[in-house]
Amino acid sequence: MSSTTRLSAVTATAAMALFFLPGSASAAPTQALPSQCAQSGSAVTCTYLASGGQQTLAIPANATNVRVTVRGAVGGAGGDGGGGAAGRAGGNGAVVTGALPSAAGTTLTVRPGVRGADGTDGTAVAGTGGAGAGTGGGGGAGGTGGGAVGGGGGGGAGGAASVVQQDGSAVAIAAGGGGGGGGAGGNNTTRTGGLGGAAAAAGGAGAGQNTAPGGAAGASATTTGATAAAAAGERAGGAGGGGGGLRGGDAGATAANTGGGGGGGGTNRVPTGGSATASNAAAGSVVVTYQGPVVRPASVRGDVRYGEDGRASIAVSGSAASGSGTCSFRDGDVRIVCRTITSVTSDGTGTATITGTALTQTGAVVGFTAVVKDGASTGALDSLSLTLGTSPAPVTSGVVTRGDLAVS
Repeated sequence: MSSTTRLSAVTATAAMALFFLPGSASAAPTQALPSQCAQSGSAVTCTYLASGGQQTLAIPANATNVRVTVRGAVGGAGGDGGGGAAGRAGGNGAVVTGALPSAAGTTLTVRPGVRGADGTDGTAVAGTGGAGAGTGGGGGAGGTGGGAVGGGGGGGAGGAASVVQQDGSAVAIAAGGGGGGGGAGGNNTTRTGGLGGAAAAAGGAGAGQNTAPGGAAGASATTTGATAAAAAGERAGGAGGGGGGLRGGDAGATAANTGGGGGGGGTNRVPTGGSATASNAAAGSVVVTYQGPVVRPASVRGDVRYGEDGRASIAVSGSAASGSGTCSFRDGDVRIVCRTITSVTSDGTGTATITGTALTQTGAVVGFTAVVKDGASTGALDSLSLTLGTSPAPVTSGVVTRGDLAVS
């Protein structure tokens, strides 16, 4: 049997001492995992989509093996020319993976990139370019046609990059793909647009009578891909916009009687030891995983003696977000009755943690944390410890000498 430890700071006069009676505790909320996160055992997975915009995630201080999978957005497709020359697809966004070894105890800011908008088809008039969004550059409008000849298709917009910041500094960037070039106007269906460049790759040249090169990868001076100018040449296809990234891609070029050049992809920032592939053909996303403590809803029951002279009465239940029930502890000068229960959780191996506020014999309301160990599953003795306020050490603790503590 281990001895009981006591903290003299909670001593008071006998006249102010509380009788050892269980107190009724009301429920009070506490923070749970964000709605984007799910936990299975110790593994926590948090998934953020482009539709959710920029968000933050606090990584617990005791988390381990923090990793990210960051997907940049695909570029938009170019529109077809009015006579049927095909616009081409936008380039794939990057998939960047890697570990963040210093992320525990910090806040991550995640910004998934939006997919590049498609250019519209040319008709008797020019097609419009896809509008830029996020860090993706806009596509250019197609060239004008001549009546029945038909206008050029609009260029697709570049895909936006997806970014993870740790305490304000970018630690992972998955580039977006460049937008596809629009098909040329007129009735020559071979004058197709150029493919949008995948992340970290140049766009393809447009086909036709003249030269319409694709945009270079990562040629922008900023994180935003370049926006393509409207096609000036007759029957020209619209050029694709550049994809976003650590540096955005350049826009494609245009030329008369030629499909528009595809936009270049942006460039990546890869965590040390990580990897990058140009394989995402959808909108951007960010997935953060880490190993954290197992946190399960729990119930704790027991009227016990522990240590040399400690007594505890516990009947609580709850989860990481709320709790209710009664509890009280008495050990020498330490006498408290639980006032509110904020959480009751189990690690899945018979150890439960109860948090809340308690009333001391001095009339003070203090925060408390009780750790209860049910030894039934391991063959060990039941035990408990109680910490008050911000004290780093328990005010009372010991193994159970009479009665039983049950954690379920």
